[in-house]
This record gives sequence, structure tokens and C-alpha cells, in this order.
Amino acid sequence: MLNRIFNLLAVHSLSEGVLKGTLIMMLAIVLHFAVDYGLDGHLWMPPVDLALTTVLVGSPFLVLMLTALAHFKRLELRFFNLSRTDPLTGLPNRQAFFDEAANRLEQARGGAVLLVDVDHFKQINDTYGHSTGDHCLTVVADHLRAMTRADDLVARIGGEEFAFYFPALSAQAMHSIEERLCKTLDIQLADMMDPIKITVSAGAVMVASGQEIETLLARADEALYRAKRSGRARLRMWSDCQNDPRQHGVLTVNSAA
Repeated sequence: MLNRIFNLLAVHSLSEGVLKGTLIMMLAIVLHFAVDYGLDGHLWMPPVDLALTTVLVGSPFLVLMLTALAHFKRLELRFFNLSRTDPLTGLPNRQAFFDEAANRLEQARGGAVLLVDVDHFKQINDTYGHSTGDHCLTVVADHLRAMTRADDLVARIGGEEFAFYFPALSAQAMHSIEERLCKTLDIQLADMMDPIKITVSAGAVMVASGQEIETLLARADEALYRAKRSGRARLRMWSDCQNDPRQHGVLTVNSAA
């Protein structure tokens, strides 16, 4: 109840603040009239003077209240966004991805979910240190972000793992996705002569009606495992899982050198 009142009173613009302030002041005047008249059956000052007194006394408190509520609302929104954002890369975090993808899947009629993992990331951390590893993750995140369109969703869901939800992607488009996704990234650091070469592996699953995001990610994870086992720097799909018993249901789209 208190949260509903807070949301009702909070203002998001100057015009909204003026409108709500005016309505609250009118309500205060009516209450002042009702209380004053109810004490002894008549008003102790003329109605115009009573209204002016209410406005003059109440306006500073009203402005202070609305300003404070607007500030607290902005803080609430900021903290909410921070709780759903990965602090290193600026991408949505795991919880944000699960919530948003689950909402979209309720109306989904297709698309694809991809699970992406940075190849040999532990070796990068062990060789160059965690600070360099973090820098590599931000470069990968920028690379993945650049692949998304307005309706696409990409997030860092943990460690060196990222996830995509493409709501309007066909299986035929996977070849193009793999070429862009799995290309080698050269990360040049100031104190190094040669760049660090980064690749990613990915597993993909096509979305069907009624599927949950947990199921889709589990299948994408299986495909990702096969991509890792078959040489890395490539994308594999789960969709043909019954057609290749040697691969336990995962077929490659295209192999990258």
C-alpha cells in the first residue's frame, strides 16, 4: 500500500509535478474547509482568506515533499538498474537476462538462444593477470553488443559466459551469425608487442512455442560443450540432436580455423 502511494505521488516531470501539486493543494483546501466548518458549524474566516492561508502555509511543504519523492524515485530506479547490470561490462546480468527472456518467450513464435563462452579464458588470466582478463571481457562484451539489433538481448550471465536471445532469427541466418561471432579478436595492450588473440565458442538452439528459458539454455549449453570439444572458435546447434549419434545430437554449422 505504501509503495502504491509512493508511486502515485512521485513525479517524473515538471508538468506532472505542477498537476499533482495543484490537485493535492485543492484537496488540502477542501479538507481545511471541512475541518474548519465542522468544529462549530461556521467558518472562522472568509472562504477566500481560508484558501489563501492554506496555499501560503502548505505550498513550501508540498514542494519539499514532491521534490523529495522525485529524488527518491530516481534513486530507486537507479538502484534497480544497478542490481540488473553487470558492473564490468555494462551488459544485463544473469537475473535480468532470465527475467527479460522469460517475458519475451511467452509471446515468442521463433528466434534463437545462444550461449557464448570465451575460449581458454583461464589461460589468459593465469598468463596476463585478472586485470587483463577483465579488459578482454569488456572487449568481448563490446563485440557481442555490436551484433545486436534493437529487439535482441545480450547479457553476461557469469564469468566468461554470455547469452543471446534473438527473437527474430532463422536457422538459415546462423551461418552469418557464426562468421561474425567467432572471428578472432586482436586485443592490443600498451605494454605488449603482440596482441592477445581472443575467440569464443557458442551453442545455439532454435526457439519453439512454449519453451522455457532454462530449457533453452540447457540445450544451448550442450551444444556449446560440443563446440568446445570439436576445436573451439565455432558455433554448434542443438536442433539436429537426433541425427548424429556420434555427436549426441549436436551438429556444426560451420567450422572456423
